[in-house]
Amino acid sequence: MKKPKAKPKKAKKAGHKPKTKHKAKAKPAARKSVKAKAKPKAKAAKASGARKRSNYMPKIEAVVSDISMLKIQGAKDVALAGIKCIRIAASESAATKTDDFVDELRKVSEKVSMARPTEPALRNCIGMILRKLERYELRRIENIKKYAVMTCDRLIKDIEAMVAKMASIGAGNISDGDTILTHCHSGHVIAILKEAKAQRKNFRVIVTETEPHRQGLTTAKELLEAKIPVTYCVDSAVGYVMKGVDKVLVGCDAILADGSIVNKIGTLPIAIVASRFNVPVFVAGESIKFDSLTIGGMPEPIEQRSPEEISGYKELKGAEIINPAFDTVPADLIAALITEIGIMKPELLRHELGF
Repeated sequence: MKKPKAKPKKAKKAGHKPKTKHKAKAKPAARKSVKAKAKPKAKAAKASGARKRSNYMPKIEAVVSDISMLKIQGAKDVALAGIKCIRIAASESAATKTDDFVDELRKVSEKVSMARPTEPALRNCIGMILRKLERYELRRIENIKKYAVMTCDRLIKDIEAMVAKMASIGAGNISDGDTILTHCHSGHVIAILKEAKAQRKNFRVIVTETEPHRQGLTTAKELLEAKIPVTYCVDSAVGYVMKGVDKVLVGCDAILADGSIVNKIGTLPIAIVASRFNVPVFVAGESIKFDSLTIGGMPEPIEQRSPEEISGYKELKGAEIINPAFDTVPADLIAALITEIGIMKPELLRHELGF
């Protein structure tokens, strides 16, 4: 009988010990679980903050890539794309200090400006925004962010208004029965020709193919959609067609201090041929394309693009292959500039702008 009584006592002790052990383990386990939940929250908060700071950069990089690869082209469209990049950065910035915010926008500006070096309109527009922010007196971060977005929106509207005004002025320079030759793709030229068409003027346009990217094809399609008669030709046919041309009308990427202009490669030979045939050359471009840096003698940088854009380059082993994106047309080959200010001799623009 003693042995059976001893066994239950052992069972009680065995059953009692797990309870005390369970209680002892339960408290640390609860504390550990609280700590375990707290740490991921802190990490998640840090991670979300990091993502917020860099979240807009893929958008900026996509636009910069589109500019570099000529998916966005034309000085006006490049400038507008650059302004929109600054707007994205301003609206999505996580900066909590004004100086950090302005520095952040400055870095984005430098990245965007490097996409196309021969684009003073882009540099000028970005410079305007940064200068306004640097002069902004209310230093609260929320206010300057709103002000930056508002400045970008206002500048976009101003550029669109400039183009509309220039189109109206330029259309007055087109006569019934004109044959106009244009080169590459210019939003300003398209705007002028569409406005002339809206004024019920009858004219036709000769469009050069514009190698190596055939931007002239884009121009030809847009004019045809506007019901404007088009003749499309290779670049080397300029001398052949020029005898039947009344005016040359091209856009520009830069207007220099001496009145010369920078435009798509091939514009200079067109101007030379036009001069030989006594055909006036008109250049359309708003005043924001004026490069004030050239006043001091600084040359306009000419972008050199990849040889891979030229067909057949692989077959020329050992040859030097050059692919300049632009050339410079001197003022004496230009009849007049068409700007939002008016039509003028190209060398007079700097004086109109107060330089």
